Amino acid sequence: MLVISKGWGTVLLFAFPFLFGMIIWIFGPVMADHLSLGIALLLSTLPIWFSGRKLNKNKDVQMNHKTGEKTESSPHTCFFIPIEYWAFISLIAGLYFVFQ
Repeated sequence: MLVISKGWGTVLLFAFPFLFGMIIWIFGPVMADHLSLGIALLLSTLPIWFSGRKLNKNKDVQMNHKTGEKTESSPHTCFFIPIEYWAFISLIAGLYFVFQ
């Protein structure tokens, strides 16, 4: 499996299934449907946002010596998206699954 991530971005791939499993474990297999997935996604938005903001506070600055141009990049990404922006994806997906 090819995962395109930098830094702690791979943790996101394990956070969603872990939260989904914890909700099923707490509430029982009766809730093992789209509602529990939506709740897990909604619960993960705030930790993803704040941890992503903290981790990506110091951006990598690289200098192109030929053009003299500086470029900034986030040190922690998953599928080329900085970690903190996955909170919005999680929020939208969570709302979709809760109200489906």
